[in-house]
Parts: sequence; C-alpha cells; structure tokens
Amino acid sequence: MGSHVDKLMAEGGHRASLSDYLAAERTLLAWIRTGLALMGFGFVVARFGLFLQELEVVQRGPSEHAYGLSLWFGTALIALGVGVNVLPDGTTSD
Repeated sequence: MGSHVDKLMAEGGHRASLSDYLAAERTLLAWIRTGLALMGFGFVVARFGLFLQELEVVQRGPSEHAYGLSLWFGTALIALGVGVNVLPDGTTSD
C-alpha cells in the first residue's frame, strides 16, 4: 500500500485528491465517534435514574417520585447518537 500512496503523491495532480479523501475519512470517523459517545452518555444517564431509585429504596424505603426524566433524557441522547450515525451529514458530494 505504501508504494501506491507514494506513486499518487509523486504525481502532482493526485496529491490534492488524496488529501481530500483522507480528510473526508477523518471527518466520517469523527462523526461516528461523536455518535457513539452520545449513545454511551445516553445509556449512562438512563441508568443513573435507576441507580438513584435503588439508592432511595435502600436508604428510606419506597420512593414517591420516579426518576423518569433521566430515562427520557438518556433515551433522547441515544436516539440522537443513532441519528448522527445513520443520517448522512450532507458534506459529501459524489
């Protein structure tokens, strides 16, 4: 693979297209990383409500109020992460 890249970089016309391709690849990987981070953070937020609920049961007994807000916020973050990974970002032009 190294000789193919060296050959492309030696030719003046292909150098910009190679760097454009590599930049697009880095951008795609950054979007994937962002989507995965959003999904992971959403999972943590959703599970944190369950942790608070269990902590309340251990300390004081059954809880009067549910921690549903963290579940919905976590689910929204997970959905946002899936959306970032599934939907194209619109910067590619074929």
